[in-house]
Amino acid sequence: MRDENFRRHQEEVKKERAKKVCSRRLMASREPSKEEIGKMASVHCADCSCPMCGNPRKHFGQKTMQELKLENIKKILSDFEN
Repeated sequence: MRDENFRRHQEEVKKERAKKVCSRRLMASREPSKEEIGKMASVHCADCSCPMCGNPRKHFGQKTMQELKLENIKKILSDFEN
């Protein structure tokens, strides 16, 4: 049976990996904080997929920010041409 030392070691390994991934995502502009490393390690270094961070089309059936911006630009250009 696995003991507490093994679990602590596994947690350290996860946090080391998360630190490397987090540093790459920040593009070495700064050192990741302990909180960022802990959050990244707890989700296995995956990108966030919550409704606040994810694609609104997937979660709410709405258009993405990029699509809304494109529609606004098209509207402004069509008003400008007329």
